[in-house]
Amino acid sequence: MENKYRGRYKAYQKAYQAEYYKENYEKINEATRRNIMLKKGCYVYKIINSNGEVLYIGSTCLIGRLGAHLRGNTNLKIDLSECYIEYCSLSDEFTKEERLMCEQYLIELYKPIFNIKKAYSGEINERVIDVFLANEYWEEYARKGEVLND
Repeated sequence: MENKYRGRYKAYQKAYQAEYYKENYEKINEATRRNIMLKKGCYVYKIINSNGEVLYIGSTCLIGRLGAHLRGNTNLKIDLSECYIEYCSLSDEFTKEERLMCEQYLIELYKPIFNIKKAYSGEINERVIDVFLANEYWEEYARKGEVLND
């Protein structure tokens, strides 16, 4: 029975995302160009609500992935109308495994309610976390209202 509802929800979510994207196509494209879309590198990021609570931690090597959350192109079931995203650039020397270690470290630190899977299931290397913390600098990516209303 659960699969029946899941299938309906996925269809609803897909239709909602398509409609949202169609309605906001020009604003989204303009915002994507203005924002950091072409910036190369690897990142960890936090989705934060208006109360300062971290709702989700993620990592990516595509900065445009952050914008996907704001556009609703994600599996997360979060109302982003009052949220914003902060990201932290990682050193180019970080491997994918080390990036996932940093993500898992932050998940364990903040315990966000929307992170239901482990990003990294191995042992976290303390040296990697020390390097991350020594260079940790969070920047705001965008707030949903600002992106769509500019």
